[in-house]
Amino acid sequence: MGEGHFRLSLQKLHRAGGRGRLQQGARVCHSLVAMAAYRSGSRLHDLEVGEIEDYRRRQRGVVDAEILLPETAPAWACDREKLWNAVAQVEKRRGAVLGYEFVLSLPHEIGENSDASRDLVRGWVKTNLVDRHGVAADVAWHRPGHEGDDRNWHCHVMVSDRKFAGQAWATKQGSRADGELGSTGELRRWRLSWAESCNQALVKIGSPTRVDHRSRRDRGLPAETAQLREGKARHMARRGVESDRDRQVTARLRAIRLGSSLSALTSALVSESQGQPLAEYRVGQDIARTIAAAIIPKKIEPPNTVFRGGHEPDERAMVNARLEQRRRDDLARRQAARGLRAKKPTTHGPRGRVR
Repeated sequence: MGEGHFRLSLQKLHRAGGRGRLQQGARVCHSLVAMAAYRSGSRLHDLEVGEIEDYRRRQRGVVDAEILLPETAPAWACDREKLWNAVAQVEKRRGAVLGYEFVLSLPHEIGENSDASRDLVRGWVKTNLVDRHGVAADVAWHRPGHEGDDRNWHCHVMVSDRKFAGQAWATKQGSRADGELGSTGELRRWRLSWAESCNQALVKIGSPTRVDHRSRRDRGLPAETAQLREGKARHMARRGVESDRDRQVTARLRAIRLGSSLSALTSALVSESQGQPLAEYRVGQDIARTIAAAIIPKKIEPPNTVFRGGHEPDERAMVNARLEQRRRDDLARRQAARGLRAKKPTTHGPRGRVR
């Protein structure tokens, strides 16, 4: 039974100062209407800033988009442009929360099946957001990007912060009790519910893959592997964000792979040098040492930037052990070469080199 990728992330959308400005987590976006247009690949008129937000060119990356509403919601809320302009109009206070955005990762076995992915997301959003909290939900299914992982099928769900009360917006509550929209307890319940829904959909299509909403620590698994670290480094580099830690991890992984290749090359040179002048062997050794010294660090320094979780000591110990083993192998090869040289007659040139 394989393990699929799980993701359910939630970000609060609130005003960030300035007319129409929207803050999504730590990132400041253009406006709420612009964000809805971008996610859905549509053309919307932002009444607050007086601009047309046209993202129809993104339609090739958008599989489908639709709005889900409570049964008592007004008919005008089915229009994406009217819905998000109304949300922006009612939330006038500086720093006001306008809504939330969910990012749901779809197992690629389901993402490639359009009917299965629509049924899965519709059912989960309708049950856990629209019916439970009485909010509007704008759902957009996205296919993988050209430069990323071709299994990255995912879905964006924008929800309003206010509930509907008949044909109008309801009054906001001052504080959020556990179980309310945006609370920590509700987020935990959402993650569990989304994992269960994904697994039920995977069983339905006959896939052996399963997802788990728990962290690796909670499941008693070891820290994330070096392969996952390297994947994160590549992803950050594609976005133009690269830290010293990313560069060190990538360089060390390349050094380990190169070191294995160099060990095999040196062993081959030792075998081929039997019964031949040692000049070829010495030259090959010099080349191998030069490449190794230029690329493989002799000592792994503690990184300046540390990822959360404290996993780097184990990785550093592993790399140092590999480097120490290569040092011992190189010493053994040099000793073998000295023994071979003592058995053969040698002729020295002007600078004392063996020829």
